[in-house]
Amino acid sequence: MSKLIPDLPQNNTAADELQYKINKVISNLPEKCRLVFVLSRFEEMSYSDISKELDISVKTVENHISKALKVLRENIYNKEEI
Repeated sequence: MSKLIPDLPQNNTAADELQYKINKVISNLPEKCRLVFVLSRFEEMSYSDISKELDISVKTVENHISKALKVLRENIYNKEEI
C-alpha cells in the first residue's frame, strides 16, 4: 500500500486540503478497521474477498466499513480542523 498521508502541497487547493484531511482520518483509524477500509475502497475488494483474506466474517467487514465511514463523516463534515 502506498503512503496514505502525502505532504500537504505548498500551493494547495481546497481539493488537496480535503484529500489530506481524509487521508489523515483514515491513517488514524484502528489498524484492522483501516485495513478493511483500504482494501474495500482503494483496492476495490469485495466484502466477501476481504473476509476470506483476513479470516473474519462478512458482518465484521461491514462493521469495520460502517465505523470507518462514521469516523470520516464526523471528522470531515462536522469539524473545521482535524
